[in-house]
Parts: sequence; C-alpha cells; structure tokens
Amino acid sequence: MDLLKAQKKRTRRGLFAGSGIDSDGGNGTDGFLRLRERQVRKFWDWPEGRSFDEVTLSGAGRDTLGGLEAGPIVTVHALPGPEVVWRLAADARGGWYLGTGHGGEIHHVAPDGKTRLVARLESTEVFSLAVLPGGDLLAGGDPDGRLLRVTAAGDVTEVGRIEGAYIWGMAVQEKAGVAWLAVGAPAAVYRYGWRDGKLEKVASLSAQNAMDVVFDSERERLLVATQGPGLVYALTDGGKSVRLLGDIAQDEARRLLRGPGGAIHVLGLAGGAEAMATAGEANSGGEGGPAQALIAALSGDVATASLPAAALYRLAVDDQGHEVLLRTWAGDRDLMAAGWSERWGWLGAGSLAAGDGAGGDGGADATAATAAQARLYRLLPPWGVAPLTTWTGGDVLDLAVAGDDLALAQAHPAALVLADRSSDANGTAVSPPLDGGPGVRWGRLRWDGNAGDDAPRWSVRGGRRSQPDDTWTAWSSGWSGHDQEIALADCRYIQWRVELPAPARGARAAHVASVSVSAWQPNRAPVIEEFRLEQLRGVKLGGLAAGESIIHEYRSGLRAEFTTQDAPSDGWSGLERADPGRAVRVVTWRASDPNQDRLEFRLECRRDGDTAWRPAVAPGGAQDPVSGNLGSWDTSALADGRYALRLVASDAPDNPSPQAEQALRVLGPVTVDNTPPRLEVLETGTADGDLLTVRLRAVDATSALAGARVVAADGRAERLDPRDGICDGLEETFVARIERRRAMSAHGDQPLRVRLEVRDLAGNIAGVEAVWP
Repeated sequence: MDLLKAQKKRTRRGLFAGSGIDSDGGNGTDGFLRLRERQVRKFWDWPEGRSFDEVTLSGAGRDTLGGLEAGPIVTVHALPGPEVVWRLAADARGGWYLGTGHGGEIHHVAPDGKTRLVARLESTEVFSLAVLPGGDLLAGGDPDGRLLRVTAAGDVTEVGRIEGAYIWGMAVQEKAGVAWLAVGAPAAVYRYGWRDGKLEKVASLSAQNAMDVVFDSERERLLVATQGPGLVYALTDGGKSVRLLGDIAQDEARRLLRGPGGAIHVLGLAGGAEAMATAGEANSGGEGGPAQALIAALSGDVATASLPAAALYRLAVDDQGHEVLLRTWAGDRDLMAAGWSERWGWLGAGSLAAGDGAGGDGGADATAATAAQARLYRLLPPWGVAPLTTWTGGDVLDLAVAGDDLALAQAHPAALVLADRSSDANGTAVSPPLDGGPGVRWGRLRWDGNAGDDAPRWSVRGGRRSQPDDTWTAWSSGWSGHDQEIALADCRYIQWRVELPAPARGARAAHVASVSVSAWQPNRAPVIEEFRLEQLRGVKLGGLAAGESIIHEYRSGLRAEFTTQDAPSDGWSGLERADPGRAVRVVTWRASDPNQDRLEFRLECRRDGDTAWRPAVAPGGAQDPVSGNLGSWDTSALADGRYALRLVASDAPDNPSPQAEQALRVLGPVTVDNTPPRLEVLETGTADGDLLTVRLRAVDATSALAGARVVAADGRAERLDPRDGICDGLEETFVARIERRRAMSAHGDQPLRVRLEVRDLAGNIAGVEAVWP
C-alpha cells in the first residue's frame, strides 16, 4: 500500500514554553520529581523557556548579557494639541524645543516640566529645528519649504522659501554665521546666512531627498546623507566641490550621528519612508494631507525581506587611505532614531513593533496590560537589540543625548520623553500573569544573578481573573533572597515583580540573569473538542508527470496525495489502475490539555457486533501514536461492514504511567466497502444489424451504485444510465446500445467487444466485457 502524504497542522502546546516535566524534576531545580495524587509540576523559566521581552519594564531594561538591570527612569511630558513630535532641539538651559505636526506648532518644555506653546506656524509640519546663537530658533516648515526664524517670545519671521520642497535637516556653523539645510525633493543643499539673511542653493545631489547634514569642523567640510538611494556626500569649499563618499544597503540614510571618539556614523533605514508616513497618518486629513505628502516625498523602493530594516555605518579610512562606510550594526527593528551615549552605548527607538499594542505585554496593572508600550533599545553589535526601558507611549521619531540624559520625540500621543538616572526611584520589571490552571498550588520563586550593593527586592500578587484588577491581592512583602516560597492561596493567576535599585556612581549594579516559578497542579484529562471524518470533494491527477499520483481533495481544503503508476480518465480509475487512496479515510481533530501537557493520539476501530477495539492502522501498516491533529485509517484489509472509529488522546508524553490521563471520542457508524459491485450480463444481441445491445444487471451488497459507462473499442467512454433513469439503488439494470463499427478493433478483427463498468458510492469499480462472435 502506498503511503498517504497529507498536509498536517501543528497543535499548540499552550502558554507555557519550557513547562514540561521529566523524571529528574523538569529543570533540575528540586531533585527527583515525586508525583502524588496524579499531580504535575510546572515551571515558568526566564530566559530559558521564556524571554525577558515578555515582562513590562519601567526604569529597567536588559543588559548586554540578556539579563535584567536598572535602566533610565522615564518621564513623559504630554503636549496638548499636536499629534506628532518630529524634531528636538536643546535650549542650552536644560529645556527642549519641539517641532510638531500636524498643526505646525513649536513647543517648549522647561527643566521643571512646564510646557508652553512658543509659536504656531503657517506650515503644517516642523521637520527640522535648530537653535541659533542668541536663542532664536530656525525652523523648516513643510511641505511648503518655508524657512522661519522664531524668537523665544514666539515672534515668527519668514526668512526664505524653497518652493515645493521639504527641509529635512539643519546644521549650524556658528563661527561662519551659516545654517546648512538638507532639502528634498530632489535632493539639494542650501545655505542660509542669518547675519546677511541670504538663502541660496549650493549643491544638487543625485537622490530624491537630502535627509541630514553635519558640519565636520576637523576637516572643514559638510557631510550630507540622502534617501533614494542611501548615499553620503562630502561638500567642501562652500559646496563648490561635491564628492560621493559611499552608499549603504538601505534606501535611506536617515541621520548622521557622532559615535565613540566623535566618529561619524550613519543610520540607514529600509522602509523608513513608510514608517515616517505611518507616524504622520492618523487624523492627518484627507487627500493632500501630511501623510500623503510624506509618501510622495519619500517614495523609495520597498526593502526586500533579506535586507536589514535598520543599520549603523561608521565612516572610516581603509588601508589605502580611502574613506569607506563600514557596517557596525544591523537589525530588523523599524528604528526611526538612534544616538550614542557614553553610559549606555548605541541606542535606538522607532515605530512600535508588532505585539506592542493592546494586550501585548500583560503589564503591571490592567491599564499597562492593554496600553501600547514604547521601547528604547540598546543596540548590540553586530546584530541584535535589547530593551533598555519601556513606557506607555507611541512611536519615537527623534532621539537626542545630553550626558546621561536622553530625550525622545514621541508621536501618538505627542510628547517629550526624558530618560535619566537622576531620580532615586527604583526600576521595576513585572511578569505577565501566569496561569497555573484550576486547583493550582504555587511553589517557589528562584532567581539567579548578582545582588550588587543594593539587592533587588521581589514580590508577588495573585487572583482568579486572567488580568489584574481590584479582585487581586496586594503585592506581597518584598524579599531579596534567591529562593522563596510563594505564599498565595486560592489564586489561579500570579505575577512577580522585581525592583532594581538605581546604583550610585561607583557602586555595583544588580543583575538578574534568570527567574524560575514553580507550581503543582492536579493532572487533568485532555479534552477532545472536535473529531471528524473528512468528506471527499473530488479526485484529480497530481505530480510532475501525468499519472504520478492521485490527489484527494476534501471539503475542508485538506489535500491527500497517493502515488500511482497510471492515470484515471474523466475521474474514473480503470480496472487495471485503481485509485490507491480509495480505501483510506482521513480524520482530523482538535484537542487541548488543561495542564498544557503535550498530547499523543491513537486511532482505533471496531466492527458492529465486536467488543474489542483494534488499531486503525495508517497506510503502510503504521500503528505509532501521532502528535499532530490529522490521522489516516487504511481499511483495505478489513471486512466490509459498519464500523466505529475512536480517537484516544493521552497526556503520557508529560506524565509517566500510571499518572497519565486520556480522553476518548467515537465516530460512527462508518461504512467500510472495498468490494466492487457484482455484474451479470443478461442478454446480448443486435438490432437492424448496425446496433449492438447488451442488458446488464449490477448488484452491490453494501453501497448504492453511483454510475456506469460504456467503453468502446476506440477507447471513448459514454455515460450509461439505468433503465429507471436514476442510479441510486443497490441493484440496477442497464441497457447499452452501441454502433457496430465502434465495437470493432482497429483492423476490423472479430469478435466485436465493448466494456461496461459500474462504480458504487465507495469508489469500487467492476467491469465486464460483452462479446459478439
């Protein structure tokens, strides 16, 4: 019997990755595992079985080793009015100016957190912003290309306009009294002298947009980054000399950044245009709004799946003295901004990742559990990221570093986010709710790592609902020991929380490398939620060459392929080329386990009148248990009749005998019919000398007859209807009439022959020849 090749689906193991048990106590934390009263022990392990990415961080993050440590404390200063903060500019007094959209406003946040509206511009977006000597602001208003000078008191003066352009970036050269502007589209560099008020174009570049400019005072040159494609140029002699330094793999060179030792780095984005447009999309108006303008301005090609979404490149000099761009980091996060911090290393932030929205993290309380979580990442060369801190917020579009303090521009909702370590508050990490299941008895919490000079403090809380609310217990008293019994009763769900003290300068910081929570739960039987026999919809040819295989297509969309040597004709399999899958039944099911144990399944069958169940073997005689949700039953060796089919689900893979539980579900009756109809030629003869006639009786003991046909000597087949006109009984009589010439062989040899075939509903085919001498 040929083997059945079918599409299979995987069953979920449940919520608890790494929560299996074995005879040595699962994770080796408690010696030999003693099972009493059919109980099972479960473990929730970070980071072996689960990732620290699952926990909600506040003033805490992941260190370079992947563990937890205290991180920056985040303060969010929300802005009334705007939806997006595009650009940050420090005011040199500890405060920040913010260029916003979609109302074209400039806001200021003072060191004490007080916010005020500085000015409202005629432009809708403020993509670029710089502070001039003396305290005035220079703002790039878009999409109308306005260049505006704004005083601290809010007086606005238009000092120039670049028609139909976007001013994406600015660099101030204080000694020369010049501001350099990165413009698009097309890409160009402009020079504005704030002393003489002159605005002039100094260079055109071979790209769609110039995104950023930086003045390199050491080499007296201007560096420019572009989009469409991602290029880096050097301009000298006031822009009269333009030299291409190199390109990057990404389509957009978004920002030019100072890295370790002051080295110039480039942030490259693949799809930054889409991310930026998305950040400006919500409530931005209809046709012609800022989002549509951004898409039009940043219309680079979509990145391929193999291209890193973001990358950092360092401008370096090779052995031959040529400047080159060397990639130092790459990752798959949609980073919109990056920066270098002497304390934290390379940092990045951007649009919210998939799963950061509602219900993404299971947070510290009901609100945090459903709110979007913004993240500031530590970039880990050469490839990877680790969250440094998180907060309830939206997309991050700009990032500025000032010593140990970090400032971030946030969209939806618009806000200035400040992250620093000046606060005495502790950072916290909170696990998602852990479901111990009905009847759970919680065990212990163990953690590994370094306590530092001020050890972390742990606490737990629990309840009977899946998300924390006012019915949950309060947080327990804290402890710092590495092994603690969990004193919670009548709580199906729990959370753990660890407080990570901010270390003083020179002190040893705490580091949490791993956490394990254990629980006992009564072993409960699996549940078979659905068990069904797949209904055949049709049969067709398959394989690369005609006749290689026969494919059964089922009403659910499932397909099963059976190998064969010859092809059926018009949906019929001839007597010498029977469908190899005709006797195979395909069944599917859906099952789960209350303990989230792994399950294995067996199929069994029993004929009406029998008392014992026997294995329902798969094609090839296989009787091994299966772990998926699909099985096959080969009935070719069974006697015809009515059968019951039984599915047995067992949690034996995670429960040694006799603690294993099982569930049963029965289908039936299922008719097994592998015997073709019995045919009897009642009469043959001729009429008028040109027509041959044959009268045939077909009888089937089990299944109704489904159809008949006449196959002439020339190979053509014609449908043959029974005398009563409907082929639907266990017994039917057929009368066939065929022209004499069609019963002749190719050479006209005698005798004359035709073949009559009858098929029953089970797919069995019987054939007989009628012969005239």
